[in-house]
Amino acid sequence: VQQLDVRVETKTLDNVFLTAVVSVQYQVLREKVYDAYYALTNPRQQITAHIYDVMRSELPTLELDAVFEAKEDLALAVKNAL
Repeated sequence: VQQLDVRVETKTLDNVFLTAVVSVQYQVLREKVYDAYYALTNPRQQITAHIYDVMRSELPTLELDAVFEAKEDLALAVKNAL
C-alpha cells in the first residue's frame, strides 16, 4: 500500500482561500498488474489530476463552515472519481 498526499488550493463559495491536503492510499490489484505497469505512464500524476478535478469542482460550491461538515462527502467524491 502506498500513500499519496495532494495539496489543493482553491476558493470557497464565501470567497475564502483554503489549502486542503488530500491523502489517498492505493495499491495495484493483483489482476490488474499488467495494466498498472504497461498502460499507465505516471499513475501518481493521474491520481493527482483526478483529485484536483474533484476538489476544485466541489469546494467552490461550499462555504468554509460547510467544508468541514462535508468531509465525508468529499472523501466519497474522490473515491468515486478514482
